[in-house]
Amino acid sequence: MEDVAVVSSDVATAPVATASAAEGMESVVSPADVSAVIPAEAIREAYKAEKTHAKPSWKERMITRKLEKKISKASAPKEAGANGQSKTIPRLSLIFGGLGLLMLILGIVPGIAILFGIAGLVLGIVGLSQIRRGESPRSSKAAALLGLIFGGAVILFLLLAIYAIAAFGFA
Repeated sequence: MEDVAVVSSDVATAPVATASAAEGMESVVSPADVSAVIPAEAIREAYKAEKTHAKPSWKERMITRKLEKKISKASAPKEAGANGQSKTIPRLSLIFGGLGLLMLILGIVPGIAILFGIAGLVLGIVGLSQIRRGESPRSSKAAALLGLIFGGAVILFLLLAIYAIAAFGFA
């Protein structure tokens, strides 16, 4: 004769129903009598079977480590600093904007000066947006801002020159 116990989720309050497979009988046992119905050895064996897991292979551990690194890298907040962030775009903005303004003031190839000014303006905008998102360090904000200003000045001088030529003609 074999007894089978069915235990609900709340053991302290719910009675336990046992059924005898041989006799077709059913009885209700109080929570205090559960230890009499289910032998302690059976509980220990079931608990051991739940706790024992197969040791993962070397390959599975390496894959798990790689995935954990990728997840931590993707979920880590991006901070400005010396952790591989580039100051290239803000610096290029300053170089192109300043070079365009210098070439325009000195009158050296105004067509190329305008292209440098536009490049400085665009790179300044991109550099400032990268700084705002945390992809570039905040220390490069001055370079991006100056490149933006110099590029904007070149475009402003270009527009003023076009207006002067349109209003007064070539004299």
